[in-house]
Amino acid sequence: MDETDLGNRGLYHATDRFTSIDRFCEKYPWQSPYVFAANNPILNVDIRGDSAWSVKRDWNESDVKNFATYSEQKLKEYEGQDIDCADLSLSVLIDYASENGLALQISNANGDTFDSNSDNYNSVSEYKNGYKNDDGNRVDGVLPNVQARDISTNTFTINKTDVQPGDMIILTAPANHIVNYSQVAPKKKITYGNLSNGKPSAVETHNDWTHITQDSRGVIYKYLPNAKTAHRWKILDF
Repeated sequence: MDETDLGNRGLYHATDRFTSIDRFCEKYPWQSPYVFAANNPILNVDIRGDSAWSVKRDWNESDVKNFATYSEQKLKEYEGQDIDCADLSLSVLIDYASENGLALQISNANGDTFDSNSDNYNSVSEYKNGYKNDDGNRVDGVLPNVQARDISTNTFTINKTDVQPGDMIILTAPANHIVNYSQVAPKKKITYGNLSNGKPSAVETHNDWTHITQDSRGVIYKYLPNAKTAHRWKILDF
């Protein structure tokens, strides 16, 4: 066989080149539209012959501190957007992984796992939100399928004395809610998307717990957060 059909492009074996252009080539005008994996297949992954989430390295201990620095800034960027609490926490993690070339797997309590390296996804947006494929079938993304109740599946507990930006407080009663530490010094600040129950409210940052008990309908919830423990993403367990 002279050519292999990779679904989106054909690979011609005589020259080890594609016979058609990358359908996302306009996003990368500095590269030839015929290249594979940004012309660096050692560092990058290009599963279906089109642009993909490039995996450049493994997670390591330096990511613990780097994610904290990133989260402090990224949470500020999300302020004012309409997004619920779980989607905010997940989006910051996905943004960090994709921008740093790190593979990511996120699960929910039903046992569904969303793998950034899966050939189901072509972009960060598809991984986050899902999409309809060429056959009209829905391909599930992370945000619609991983809720506040599922966050603990992807985290481990740490002492609150050791928290850093990007760590979370998981609240379960009277409703599931996720709160992110966005600053720990000189004093602690928390950032959260509101409880959804309809249209999500805008992302907010506060110095205390005064405003984190109201959902988008104005319903007040009174929480008693765990006084000793917080949560950190399992991928940062070094």
